[in-house]
Amino acid sequence: MAKNFNTLTQGLSGHVGDLIYYERNGKQFCRRMPQYGPDSMSAASKQSSREFAKASKAAKSIRSALNGIWQPARDETTVYRLNKAVYAALREDTLHLLGKRVFTAAALHQHLKDFRYNKKAVMTIGGIDTIRQENGSIMVKLPTHWQNWLKPPKEARYIQLQAVALDMDLEQNTCVGTTSAASCVRLGEKEHSLLLPVTPVSATATIVLLQL
Repeated sequence: MAKNFNTLTQGLSGHVGDLIYYERNGKQFCRRMPQYGPDSMSAASKQSSREFAKASKAAKSIRSALNGIWQPARDETTVYRLNKAVYAALREDTLHLLGKRVFTAAALHQHLKDFRYNKKAVMTIGGIDTIRQENGSIMVKLPTHWQNWLKPPKEARYIQLQAVALDMDLEQNTCVGTTSAASCVRLGEKEHSLLLPVTPVSATATIVLLQL
C-alpha cells in the first residue's frame, strides 16, 4: 500500500488504469489492482460455481415452462429465491462428488414444498397436498385451512383456483410434459381438490403450482 502524495490525483476514488485510489482514516492511498489469472480459483470454487450455474439454468427452465402456460403475477424476488431453493436441492446429493451432483425428486420436494412463487401462487412437489393416482393423474388436495391464505374482497363469493403440473427433466433443462386445470370454488368450503390428468413420463420430478 502506498500513500498518495500526487497533487493531480488527490481526492480521487476508484480505479484509474491498473491503480485503485481510496481513502482510509482521512489519508489517501493507492494500490495496484489484483491480477486474476485462469488458475486463481481453486478447483472446489470452480466446481461450486458450475453447480450454481447448473441450478440457475434448471430454475430458469421451470420459470420458462410455467410462463408458456399462463403468466403468473410478477414478483421481483422470484428469480433469486427459486435459484436459491433449486441450488439447495442440488446440494442435497451425497452420492456424487462436488461438481457432479444431480437433482433428485426427494431433494426438490424438500426445498420446493410450499415455495411461494409470488403473492398469488404457491409451488408444491409431491407431499400431502398432491397425490399421484394409479393412472398417473395428480390430485391436488387443499388442506382444510387453505382459505387462510386468501384476502378476498368483502363482496367476493367465489374464487378461481388454477393448477399446473410441469414434468421437468432438470438434467436437460427441459419440460417434457404439462397439464393444467381450473375450478371456481365457493368461499367457505373447508376442503377442495383439483384433478390434473398427467400422463406419466420419464422426468426428474413433476412440479405442481397452484395459483389462487
